[in-house]
Amino acid sequence: METVPEPKNGSFTYFNDKFDFYYPITMFEKDEVNGVVNEKEIADYPALLVYLQKLYTAKLPYTFKFPLALKTKAELNSSTIYAGTDYSFENALDYQTFLSELEENMLWKTIGSEEKGFKVGFNKFDITFKQNKVVNSNIKGSLEIPKLQGEDQKPLKVGIEGHLFDDGDFNLTASFNKDNKPKANLFNLVNLDFHSLELGKQDEDYYLGTSCYVSFQDSLMGNLLKGKGFEVEKLRVYSDGNIEVEGGSIPIPVSLSVNLGPVQMAVTNINFGSTQFNGRKYNFWGFDGAISVNPLGVDARGEGVKFYYSTEGDGDSFLRIQTIEVDLIIPGTATEASAMAIIHGMISLPEPGKSKEFTGEVSLKLPKAKISGSVGMSFMPKYPAFLIDASIELPVPIPLGFLAINAFRGLLGFRYVATKEAVGLTKDDSWYEYYKHPKPGINLKKFSGPPDSMQYNTPFSIGAGATFGTVADGGHVLSLRAMLLLSLPTLFYIEAGLNVISGRLGLIEDDPSNPPFFAMVAFGDDSLELATGADFSIPKDGGQIFKLTALLEAGFFFKNQKPWYVNFGTKDKPITAEVLTLFTAKSFIMLSAQGIEAGARLDFKLEQSFGPAKVKLWAYLEMGGKISFKRPQMGGYITAGGGIQIKLLIINVEIALNTIFSVESFKPFLIYAKLELSVRVKIGIIKLRKNFTIELQWDLNRVIDRTPYSPLPKGTVGDGEDDRTLENVKGVHMLTNQAFALDYFKSAGEKIMIQKNLIVKECLNIS
Repeated sequence: METVPEPKNGSFTYFNDKFDFYYPITMFEKDEVNGVVNEKEIADYPALLVYLQKLYTAKLPYTFKFPLALKTKAELNSSTIYAGTDYSFENALDYQTFLSELEENMLWKTIGSEEKGFKVGFNKFDITFKQNKVVNSNIKGSLEIPKLQGEDQKPLKVGIEGHLFDDGDFNLTASFNKDNKPKANLFNLVNLDFHSLELGKQDEDYYLGTSCYVSFQDSLMGNLLKGKGFEVEKLRVYSDGNIEVEGGSIPIPVSLSVNLGPVQMAVTNINFGSTQFNGRKYNFWGFDGAISVNPLGVDARGEGVKFYYSTEGDGDSFLRIQTIEVDLIIPGTATEASAMAIIHGMISLPEPGKSKEFTGEVSLKLPKAKISGSVGMSFMPKYPAFLIDASIELPVPIPLGFLAINAFRGLLGFRYVATKEAVGLTKDDSWYEYYKHPKPGINLKKFSGPPDSMQYNTPFSIGAGATFGTVADGGHVLSLRAMLLLSLPTLFYIEAGLNVISGRLGLIEDDPSNPPFFAMVAFGDDSLELATGADFSIPKDGGQIFKLTALLEAGFFFKNQKPWYVNFGTKDKPITAEVLTLFTAKSFIMLSAQGIEAGARLDFKLEQSFGPAKVKLWAYLEMGGKISFKRPQMGGYITAGGGIQIKLLIINVEIALNTIFSVESFKPFLIYAKLELSVRVKIGIIKLRKNFTIELQWDLNRVIDRTPYSPLPKGTVGDGEDDRTLENVKGVHMLTNQAFALDYFKSAGEKIMIQKNLIVKECLNIS
């Protein structure tokens, strides 16, 4: 007996929406006269319907001759039967089992919330327990993704298989024929050809994890990519239609180009994201790469070529090109040194939903004429706000006495201010770090515009820079680079660098080399920072004659004066001087509100050879000390030593002497001294070593002052003179955000007494 479909609305069908037979097929027919059963050949589906309807009316079984072959429809949705697949049956039982699995017999369940869940249907489920633990389980069913359309233009359904684990978690993966992988469409814009599918969960949201091939329909983006697509290894599709690329970007190992009218962009990277503007949410695919422009020697790059589409599925989509960058060398075969002209240009348009800023720059270099110039601008017409940065390097310096000006740079901005946050730093970082990060100099990217700058009253920026050199030798003896920036109300910055007996300095943005001497002053909105330093060597490359490295820095803060510091070198980076590679001197002094720390060291080292004999001499002297103002404590030490080593053929003799003397006071009060003499002799394979040590220690007071130091010192024993409560703690009104000082009670009893006094005054109407 076979499964017999009931007529629907008077129309008789036989699984024509599920599969097609390979015709002709053979059935059996009984002769009514002699009762003999004969074979009847069915040529096509209409002939099959006529004969099956005759059998159905006579209430006779459908008897097929086996083997029987068929192919399922490509759009078939079944958890156990593969779509677009050939099936062959040897007997009626196998065919009947196949037909029973075609009919949906699902228990549907929404996994997750109604808004962000997936619809999952189960038709088979078994589980094995052992000692109250799951040891084996099997799940079969179907997964429906409403926002994805299958090839039948209905919500995509795929068969799934899975397992239930002992901790209550589960794993569900799609089951389909690898030769007939499911395909889907998102919003009639994005095509997805799936290689694998699995259901996953992150926090309270469910997603479909997949590896797939992404392409675009015959829309704007499809035409630009010429129908080509790209592989995505890890893509997530959420039930509301949102998609996410793990890692944020997709490197493209194969050739993929975007047709931008007169030019072609070879795509090297694809990224995906989402944004919201005009009250609507959009997903976007972004393409970055190199642009091919012929002829001439042009190197062009495109960034932020993005295809946006609405997640509401209404067909709203558009293309946006954010940045185009071009480098042109004339003639195209020339190098930078031999070129007649080198031109660089860039324009960046606002990004929908994130930025309203137009940015552009252009620069021109004429190497043979030794002249160059550049100009850059950021502009926000809505507010309005602008920032202009321009520079020029002259072929002939302008003389000013024995010095001459070689290059200029200027900056002017309205509603653009210098901020540490603009370069990815925090308020705790110094302004000198702002100047050096991510590379030295001041440029458009180091300023914040609206809406961030609108918190200030009339923000304004102006800056100027120039390079100077001695006239007689073209800046070889002395070359100076200086700049000034006034960015109200956040920063006033002055920086200068000096080169001595070296090449001429260029503007910092074009010549990032560090001059041997520099100085800077930064007057910020909350601090004053000063620094000067030197990194000077004679000769310049090796410093075999003389080498000096020094950094002097200071910082003072207006709102919280306690962290001030003045450093002449630091313990980690002391001021260092080397003479003839024989003597090395190091020193530092660190002053702060916490205390004073200082140290110095002198090293001598000499190695000489006299024929087969080698002599090595060394000596050192080091001293240091520290004074702590908190819990007053001081300490100091002095150490000295030296040695000699003589090597002659198989004989090696070494004598070393080291001494140390240290004092620490007041709590604890310790005195320590040590002398160590070491003698080593080696003759061939014979080794002799002897150490002599004298160690003295006086523990006059071993008590350590462990009184806690509170960050809010008022009320802590010993800190009454140092009250920072008002500057570190404020009360904030929850409705008005108004800040106000807090009252302070030394004890709970004092608080209760004040409350009682207030109650008595209120009762007596005493003010």
